Amino acid sequence: MDRSAFLTKFTETLELEDGLMEDTNLKNLDDWDSMTEMITIAFVNEHFKTNLKVTDLSVVTTVGSLMELIGIENFDN
Repeated sequence: MDRSAFLTKFTETLELEDGLMEDTNLKNLDDWDSMTEMITIAFVNEHFKTNLKVTDLSVVTTVGSLMELIGIENFDN
């Protein structure tokens, strides 16, 4: 998946009005809570065939750091 498609799909999944950027701090989003974390995990697991857990998100601050956790090699430029 390319970065732009990821940002668009992730924004839609989180039902955000404003688009996400790689430097968006997820923890500063008004709606970031445990439910949003679960939605994020389900999104990543579905699209990247990985098995993230809630504890994995403890190192995530920005969308970019989430992408690093997923593995930058999984994103086309």
